[in-house]
Amino acid sequence: MKKLLIFVGGLWFAMGVCANSPAVVDVSVPKGDATVVLQQAIARAASYGGRSVLIRLQQGDYHLYRSSSSLYLYYISKTASAEENPDPTKHIGMWLRGMKNITIDGGGARFVTHGEMTPFVIDGCENVTLKNFTLTAADPSVPEMTV
Repeated sequence: MKKLLIFVGGLWFAMGVCANSPAVVDVSVPKGDATVVLQQAIARAASYGGRSVLIRLQQGDYHLYRSSSSLYLYYISKTASAEENPDPTKHIGMWLRGMKNITIDGGGARFVTHGEMTPFVIDGCENVTLKNFTLTAADPSVPEMTV
């Protein structure tokens, strides 16, 4: 009887640990355009329906291209005027919408945008963490410099 109690207790503990640990979506560095690969990882994370998910990237360069981005109409202040840009449709590299309990750990990754785009949109989400990455533009639309 004692062995049965130890087994059941151990099983109960293991189930509790597994239930509390996040699901993991591993992403390898693709050659070329990484936009669709990252969008697929985000969609896979969304399929867990609010359960804690870790999207874990390998260190390397992830290139995000405007031509592969998601299109959505957002009215964002402090951007171009209606005269300068009559179409407020945004090109979004990584779009998280209505998600909960998501962590994107870049693991030292570098996101490189190509073309005018919004790299991240986090819309209507709860408990989202972005960490361990850098972001740069291959062709910045605003002059940049380091002083």
